Amino acid sequence: MELIEGETLAARVRRDGPLKAKEALKIAIQIGRALVAAAAHDLIHRDLKPSNIMLTGDSQVKIIDFGLAKAITDVGGDMDLTHGEFVGTPSFASPEQFAGGPVDARSDIYALGGTLWFALTGLAPHPGKTLEAIRERKTRDGLPVAQLIARKVPEPLVKMLRSTLAIDPGKRPASARELVEALESCRRNLTRRIGVRPEEAALRSEAFSRALTDAKACAGDPESLQALFDSAAKKAAAISKKPFKQNWAYLQTMLRLIRAYHRGEYTIKFPMTRSCGSLQP
Repeated sequence: MELIEGETLAARVRRDGPLKAKEALKIAIQIGRALVAAAAHDLIHRDLKPSNIMLTGDSQVKIIDFGLAKAITDVGGDMDLTHGEFVGTPSFASPEQFAGGPVDARSDIYALGGTLWFALTGLAPHPGKTLEAIRERKTRDGLPVAQLIARKVPEPLVKMLRSTLAIDPGKRPASARELVEALESCRRNLTRRIGVRPEEAALRSEAFSRALTDAKACAGDPESLQALFDSAAKKAAAISKKPFKQNWAYLQTMLRLIRAYHRGEYTIKFPMTRSCGSLQP
């Protein structure tokens, strides 16, 4: 038996609060890949939930407690229900698990969706105090999407969660592999939305260096510094930021520097290295 050091996803969220979308997706993708591997051996977990997801110290994800795992060819048989009892964890189980009928990989997909929802909000999508209350909510109530909106979860991820947590198994991703592809697509969209292209990062760095040098040159002359600010403001208003322009980055940086200087948040006290003149971005 493997000894896994770390903490569960449930413990992490309880301690630090809900995760950012990027981190939650990273975890969900690893869970999905584990389900792909399980599917290759015709296995389903049947009890996927935050407390069964172990996060190790090297940022790896491990699925634990395969005690309820079952071969896909066997599910739906006499052993699925023990004396009429529910198999799984109600808050994260699929609606079909409540009926005691056949289940397949799409039940694990539903549970992964519920686990991702918990990671993003700190809440189960359909909580309840009794088995009957939870089953009623899962089969009749809509998803509380307002929880995701309150956490500013990106719309593509909200849409994917709607699909993953569909009541009808036929409306969910058909396989763990398909789910992983959807999760990776969400991560790419998120990266494009919040990321800065390498060439933009280089332009910003160079712009900051030039703007700081020009501001230093005028540090001993408040009137010249104000004139520099006015000139930058006028030029910035006339330049479009799209597509990203080096001049725009320079001017915006200059404006921020001089505003901070006037508010006393930034001290430009280095010796002048060049004469203070008009802007030449």
